[in-house]
Amino acid sequence: MANRYYLSDHMTNGVLMHLFGCVHLPHKDDRIFIGTCHTLNQASSYARRYVPKFGYCPYCIDTSKAGSFEIEHQKQMKFARKPLALPR
Repeated sequence: MANRYYLSDHMTNGVLMHLFGCVHLPHKDDRIFIGTCHTLNQASSYARRYVPKFGYCPYCIDTSKAGSFEIEHQKQMKFARKPLALPR
């Protein structure tokens, strides 16, 4: 089943990826739609087109289902600190 993924800048927590429907997903003006993806690895690949480093929302994304590449990325990454350039 495909899910809709988004990126949002949470300032102190850095840029986070969310699933549609997450209670912590910001208003539509403050997020970027990544795409409808079948896997977390696919969504992460698309997300890197916007920002090189990001985290996963601990409330809506279960990283235990990610491939080993994504788990290693999550362990080593440091959150991006500059705001997202939202397309207008």
